[in-house]
Amino acid sequence: METLELLIRLLLESPRKTNAAIARLVGCDRRRVRRYRRLLAKSKLTADDLDGCDAQTLNALFNSRTPSKKYAVPDFDSLEEGHPGKSGRFHWKRYCAEAAACLPTLSYSQFMRIRAAFALDAAAARLRQLHTDSPVRRSSTAGPNAFVQEVAR
Repeated sequence: METLELLIRLLLESPRKTNAAIARLVGCDRRRVRRYRRLLAKSKLTADDLDGCDAQTLNALFNSRTPSKKYAVPDFDSLEEGHPGKSGRFHWKRYCAEAAACLPTLSYSQFMRIRAAFALDAAAARLRQLHTDSPVRRSSTAGPNAFVQEVAR
């Protein structure tokens, strides 16, 4: 029996059993049991309904996440433009001022997490560009760690 099905069956058949006891039986944590207990109460699923469900249906019922609300997407290139070297809080405040009229804005921590990922992607792109423009090329006839410098003429 699959773990999800076992968990739901235990929740249906023994509703007075504690989350910790069910978690020990199934081999998961108590938060997962608590979450599935809430989802089970919302779904009004019965033991008879569970017998007719396959694994895909159960996954769709209990493991699908509802989409989060839409946020204004920050344009980091335009935020950095004209203000290089400014702090993240400065750029976040500019983002909030520009985007507040149309959509909800990201929190500061969300903004900074996305900004860090953007900076890594931009740095990787710059490195790839530098690598392709570099006069140093790997020779196909040399060993795996040998580099041969070509003279650009």
